[in-house]
Amino acid sequence: MTDDEADRFLLVVQHDHSTLARLWRERSQEPFPGRAEALLAVARTLGRPLPPSEYVLPEHTLAWLLERASKLRGRKIPLRGAAGHKGRVGDGVERLLVGGKVAGMAADHPAAEIKSVPVAGDGVVERVKLGVLSPRSNPLDKCDRILFVFVEPRGQDFFIAGHHAHEFTFETWTAMWHDGWIVETAAGSPERPARGLYLVPRWFRAQGIWPPRD
Repeated sequence: MTDDEADRFLLVVQHDHSTLARLWRERSQEPFPGRAEALLAVARTLGRPLPPSEYVLPEHTLAWLLERASKLRGRKIPLRGAAGHKGRVGDGVERLLVGGKVAGMAADHPAAEIKSVPVAGDGVVERVKLGVLSPRSNPLDKCDRILFVFVEPRGQDFFIAGHHAHEFTFETWTAMWHDGWIVETAAGSPERPARGLYLVPRWFRAQGIWPPRD
């Protein structure tokens, strides 16, 4: 078995408890120690490291993020800052989901970038900023997977109305740009002018994302 074959084998059996138990019994008279220890024993036998996913924390997975988003449906979003600050709703969503706003160019969560989407009833009412254009970085680099969190205003407050995770490739972004689903326009402030990429509201209806089909 080559190293590549061994690595693929470890991925196949990583969460297959029955196969790991059988492999353990073939190599040891000791009681089955559980999935993690058995997988480690197989990896050592093959002379290979554990799959990188074995080191991922549960709270860094997409499954955890989606479960968290599901539990937050209907929740009031905590708002900070001046009422005219457009980013305060998105900041509040990030605080609810991951505990705070992530600074710098890293994604909001290891499994997905988080984007707040303002809605009113069946419609998305604003363009969604994907990122600010910069000579040093492409804002789409961290958007290969986006968790869209739909937020609905009620009076002076905002509430989480739903969510949807969507995956993108460079080819997808290129096609969306040519089809007019992405636009470049002003972003920032008069003091700090910039240009940004935005996703147009009608894309969500065209994709059957909002309003939800179910």
